[in-house]
Amino acid sequence: MKRNIFAVLALALAAPACSEKLKAQNDAELIAAQYGISFTQQFLGKVIRGENILQSFQTAASEAVPSAAFQYAGMKMVGANWQFAIPAQLLTQKGAWVQRQSMLGRPIFGREFLTTWELDYLWFNLRVRDGRMLLPRLNPFTVFVAAEQERQSVFWKESLVSGAVIYKATRDIDALGKHADNVIVIQHVAGNWGSVLSHELTHSLQRVRGHPLFDVVLHQDASQKRFLPFLRVDLGGLWMSAYGRNFFPKGGDNFLEWEVDGYVY
Repeated sequence: MKRNIFAVLALALAAPACSEKLKAQNDAELIAAQYGISFTQQFLGKVIRGENILQSFQTAASEAVPSAAFQYAGMKMVGANWQFAIPAQLLTQKGAWVQRQSMLGRPIFGREFLTTWELDYLWFNLRVRDGRMLLPRLNPFTVFVAAEQERQSVFWKESLVSGAVIYKATRDIDALGKHADNVIVIQHVAGNWGSVLSHELTHSLQRVRGHPLFDVVLHQDASQKRFLPFLRVDLGGLWMSAYGRNFFPKGGDNFLEWEVDGYVY
């Protein structure tokens, strides 16, 4: 299983640069961005939980490396082909798991590393812990956003392949596609259908990347008991939106759009 993980990582990291835009968005910048976001969450999580600030800084500095690597690989993969969305999300979720382990002061590279997985699939959050399937959690935000699209038709094939709930826009929207809480509304444009899906699914992975800090604070980690355990309170999108729009404007646009443009080609 470990070989499979590293094979998928190698595939994502070795994806060729297929456009001038990708070459312009330096991979080093994308990696640095991933690392910065991982480090920020892990450091804040440790401090919030009462750890010493200096020790938290030192530990987060090293433990942010594997989480950033997994998340970079996941975004690289779905940016190359939207049909890789599920393995790409598994990698990104593994990076989020590493972040949660770091914040909770738990070992990262133990047996649980290979036997614990998570996936947001359609309206549900699926989890495997220590090789055992846990009770799926319903994501009420995904249900709410999807319900708002009730008059629009669902692209079932693309939804089942990607794990996101994908709707066909029945009225004009001010973009080729939009994403919110694992729900995508897209205009079917034959020429760039694949790249638009990759773009919106990369936004979905940014949302996943924003989960860990809230998960630890709200006791949503798979090993933490909490009230209403059958629901998943998904606040990662809010964190990433605030982070991208308010702190790191890039080239006249917000950071999240700049980052997605670097991965999708």
